[in-house]
Amino acid sequence: MILRRLSILSIICACVLLSATPAHALKSHGRADQNWLVGVSWGIGQAHYTSGTGDEATLKRGAAPQIRFGYLVSTHFLAAFEYEGWLFEEGNVTEKVRRSFQAATIALSWFPGGDRPGWGGLYLRAGAGIGWGGIAHVDLVPDEEGELIQTNSRRTDESGLGLVFGVGYEFRLARQFSAGLAITASHLSLQAENYESAWTLPLTMTLGWYW
Repeated sequence: MILRRLSILSIICACVLLSATPAHALKSHGRADQNWLVGVSWGIGQAHYTSGTGDEATLKRGAAPQIRFGYLVSTHFLAAFEYEGWLFEEGNVTEKVRRSFQAATIALSWFPGGDRPGWGGLYLRAGAGIGWGGIAHVDLVPDEEGELIQTNSRRTDESGLGLVFGVGYEFRLARQFSAGLAITASHLSLQAENYESAWTLPLTMTLGWYW
């Protein structure tokens, strides 16, 4: 399911990128005339966590949704509220274990190239806020028709400090729309029973609407 959704998003982004005219790619990114951004991202990546007892584990191919709402301070800086998530499910036909790592942060993105064509699409991002680590155990039992249904869900969430770092590049497809790629590293310091700390490292495809 995760890979299928990522594939669909990849196809959509590829079609949008191919539809952009070469002439527009040579123009300014237009941030001097804009104030706000709403962006969404979707990707896939791995996570590494340490439990409260000191055990460590690495999980791969987790889904990574992201949402951001920002204000352009200048052509070089974007201040934004951001949500970063990482979701993973494992188990068998009778029980599923779902793990999640999430962060809600205030982040600052720096565009070193400003509005210039080419380098103007590169950005570095850093943010700090609240982080959560969740784990849920779900039992699956057959109903009267033999289909498996979820029951007896047991979920625990633990909160702490969340830090986010990222680098990416956006292509300005039109004056108000952009698409691109980003690598994000999120660190959670939870100091709790299930999770002492965790790192997530997804590669995401991004879409943005400026106005």
